[in-house]
Amino acid sequence: MALVFNPPPNWPAPPAGWAPTPTWRPDPAWGPVPEGWQLWVEEPEPEPIQVEEATIEPL
Repeated sequence: MALVFNPPPNWPAPPAGWAPTPTWRPDPAWGPVPEGWQLWVEEPEPEPIQVEEATIEPL
C-alpha cells in the first residue's frame, strides 16, 4: 500500500493526489496539527465493485 497525505480536520482539503514537497510549510492560520494526528497514512484498498450478471433474452 502507498502512503498518502492526511491533512488534519482544521486544514483545507488538498487537491486529489497532492503531496507536500520537502520545503512546503502549512499556512500558520490553519492552526496546529492535533496531538497524535498522523499526516501520512496508508491508502485504503479500493472496495471491490459488485456487478450483477446480465441476462439476454433471445429474439
